[in-house]
Parts: sequence; structure tokens; C-alpha cells
Amino acid sequence: MMDQIFCCQPWANVKARVRKGYPSVQYASWTFWPVVGVINYKFIPLHFRVVFHSYVAFC
Repeated sequence: MMDQIFCCQPWANVKARVRKGYPSVQYASWTFWPVVGVINYKFIPLHFRVVFHSYVAFC
């Protein structure tokens, strides 16, 4: 979405793209991040948790 805003796309195009893509992005987020959280809090030592979470977010 941000690429369309910065490329001066009409607002209607940006809204349409968000309406079309948001549900799949949200579903992926709801299925991916809880698993990362469980791994992070169950297996990763405390002093590496921020690094692990940042690494997963970067990838």
C-alpha cells in the first residue's frame, strides 16, 4: 500500500488494494506470530528473545 501512496496513485486504487489484500495479510499474521511467540517464550533464553523476534520479523 505504501508504494502506491508514495507513487501518487489515486486514493480509490489504494483503498481497493487494501480491501482486497488485508484479509489474507491479517490471517497470515494471526497464524504466524502466535507460533513465533510460543517458540520465543518456550525455547529462547531471555536475553535472546528480542533478537530472535527481530530476526523473524526481518525475514
